[in-house]
Amino acid sequence: MNAPVLAPLPRREQTAACDQLTLLAAKSAVSCARAFTRLALAKWCAEGVQDDALLVVSELVTNAVNATGVPADAEAGPNVVTVRLLGADGRLTVEVWDVSRERPVLTDAAEEDEGGRGLALVGALAARWGSDVGPGGKVVWAELHTASTPMRTPGRVPWRQPWAPCDGDLLRRVLAGLQK
Repeated sequence: MNAPVLAPLPRREQTAACDQLTLLAAKSAVSCARAFTRLALAKWCAEGVQDDALLVVSELVTNAVNATGVPADAEAGPNVVTVRLLGADGRLTVEVWDVSRERPVLTDAAEEDEGGRGLALVGALAARWGSDVGPGGKVVWAELHTASTPMRTPGRVPWRQPWAPCDGDLLRRVLAGLQK
């Protein structure tokens, strides 16, 4: 199984709020990531940025699932994507990790194209966005301004490794069920 490696990036200051979720790299990950984002922002009392955050999460997770795909080697187990939300200093940072080391490319979609506008939407909504490649894959991130929305949590949430050991056979059965 591929284990995500997310590390605090040097451009970050201390976070007031942090939540993350690791999902199977399947189409259903997008709706799960949206629900997770909605719950996290409600917990942080930051619903004011919810619409933009949901769209950014949807686009980044869709791209991560498409970039990751299902591994050809069944022994490797299913791939995962990890969504991490960081809130601090008047901004929300959305980070999405996947196993692909290929950086996302902003394309100029033609009017008749059905896809290819996701990163353009992210760029229009985010104050800034980018990607960082590491040994286990990449993190694509976007920062949204939340100056009018203070983020509150019960206390400081420490960063933690997103991957916990899990039952690989269970994940393979779930993946097989999702592919039916």
